[in-house]
Amino acid sequence: MVRKSWYLLVSLAASAVVYSCTVKEDRTGCPCFLTLDAGGTEAGSVTVICKSRDIETRSFLYPSEGKTETEIEVPKGSVKVSAYSGDIFSVEQGGYLIIPYGYGSDCIFASAADVDTRADAAYEKIALHKQFARISLEICNDASNWRTEECVLKVRGRTCGFSLDDLCPVEGEFSCNAFPDDNGVFSFLIPRQKDDSLCCWLECFGKKSEPMPLGDILRASGFDWTRRSLGDASLKVNLPSVVLDVSIVEWDRESIEVEI
Repeated sequence: MVRKSWYLLVSLAASAVVYSCTVKEDRTGCPCFLTLDAGGTEAGSVTVICKSRDIETRSFLYPSEGKTETEIEVPKGSVKVSAYSGDIFSVEQGGYLIIPYGYGSDCIFASAADVDTRADAAYEKIALHKQFARISLEICNDASNWRTEECVLKVRGRTCGFSLDDLCPVEGEFSCNAFPDDNGVFSFLIPRQKDDSLCCWLECFGKKSEPMPLGDILRASGFDWTRRSLGDASLKVNLPSVVLDVSIVEWDRESIEVEI
């Protein structure tokens, strides 16, 4: 009985020593366990990039399938967390998400945040915001003339994507074409703009209209390229380029995938 009691006492003492060492040791070199949560988004998949001075990790969440959280080890200090969804043609290049020349914008929703990881555990709620604008341009004079694939709207600009670190637009050549629907309306998607360089013109049956200063028109109409989630715009014009009406639709939903 004495021997067993002595053994139990020694075992408890050893456990106490191990426990106190775990709690009181210097933990500055230990990692932080960061939980990433994309719950509430409706995206099929979300790409999440975590960067610090020492590491870069990539995770994939699938909210539509119920996989909305993941936990990763990151260094103590601060971590940049970038997330995006909706990429089809866009490609990552040197920390930017770039739209290839000749393509309209994808339906990109994204976020970027600096996360404090000085503690043993941290949590980041991912809230994605709309990074593209849907522009609808209606030709009002003789609309029946534009309801044909012989007519194409050429769109050009100098912003081709954004930085994954802070969502700021990145300069580069942007080009896409739009074709009319049955009502003679041309619709296209453009990324968040850096300036007012956007322009467009109509090519139909071998003829080319005068360029329309789309960027200037949107700015004069109050379109806000700095909004966290971009709105959309509808334009009615007569040719030659006379703007009859511009309607700005603010985006009041977030993290919703749309198709064009």
